[in-house]
Amino acid sequence: MCVKTKFNVSDDIIEKTNCENDFSCINNTDCSLNCRVKNTIGDICILEAGNIFSCNKIVFFGNEYVCNCPTRAEIFKKLKI
Repeated sequence: MCVKTKFNVSDDIIEKTNCENDFSCINNTDCSLNCRVKNTIGDICILEAGNIFSCNKIVFFGNEYVCNCPTRAEIFKKLKI
């Protein structure tokens, strides 16, 4: 699984995420990220508008798409991507 091998996300974070989309924000073919983060506020990621797909962790708030996925936040914190 790309999330564990390439991005080194802990089992605790993966379990906490409880992803209904089987981590579809991470392309398992080449381990690239489908969601682009432009900024964070704590553990909340502010996403670039052009890369939004159907996910229960993403909501539109104000004029931004925000993601409350613990796995995506962990990847951004560690690698700034």
